[in-house]
Amino acid sequence: MNHKRRRNMGSIGMTWTALLLFGFSCAVQDIRTKKIYIGTYIIFGLLGLLTCFIKERGPMDIAAAMIPGAILYLLSRITGGEIGAGDALWFVTAGLFCGIREIIFIFSMSCFLCIIAALLMVFVHRKDLRRVRKHRIPFLAFLPLPIVLGAFI
Repeated sequence: MNHKRRRNMGSIGMTWTALLLFGFSCAVQDIRTKKIYIGTYIIFGLLGLLTCFIKERGPMDIAAAMIPGAILYLLSRITGGEIGAGDALWFVTAGLFCGIREIIFIFSMSCFLCIIAALLMVFVHRKDLRRVRKHRIPFLAFLPLPIVLGAFI
């Protein structure tokens, strides 16, 4: 195995570890406060830029991986915040760490887990559905598991 290949394998582990830390820290903030501290995005954005440099990713690859987050941000603006801007910014920043395929996987799996949680809420509170309608589910809380799974796809 040549030297460059070994370095890339190490950067993959570092990338997914950083992405998991980013996802976990945002999940905790989203659960506790329903807001993400801007410093979290700045710190992990800079770390993401560093991983882009280490992995020698091209600008088109990075831009493509940020498109899903940009679309979510536009939807957030159009819906007046029904989709959280923090959720969208998470996916934009995560595009610095991995490619579009991984971003779409993480987003899809997070949506799936969120739907399961919503269905469980409906089932548990089926006698008082007004209570369920008013409840906001912190979407970023569903990121850590898909990130761990995404590291293996």
